[in-house]
Amino acid sequence: MRLPFSIDKDIEVGVIWMAVKLNDKGSIYDITIWEEHRSKGYGKKAMQEIEAFAKDKGIKSIGLHVFGHNKKARDLYEKVGYRETNSKMEKTL
Repeated sequence: MRLPFSIDKDIEVGVIWMAVKLNDKGSIYDITIWEEHRSKGYGKKAMQEIEAFAKDKGIKSIGLHVFGHNKKARDLYEKVGYRETNSKMEKTL
C-alpha cells in the first residue's frame, strides 16, 4: 500500500510504501522524503507514523531493507529501535 506522508494533512512531504503480511508482520518497501523536506525530522516522524499504523492493524513486527552505504538511513533506523538481522556482502571485480 502507498501512504502519502503529510505535514498537518496539508503539505505532502513524501511517501511510504508498506506491505501488511498474513503472519502479523509488515514490510517497509520504501520511504521517500521529497528533497526539499529532507533533514527536517520527517524521516523520524514517518517511522513513528508507520509504527502507529502497524499497531492499529495488529502488526507485531516490521522489517525493511537498507543499503549498506546509506549511513543516514541506517542511523535513523537504529535510533528508532531497528536492529540488524542479516547482512549481504559483495565484491566488485
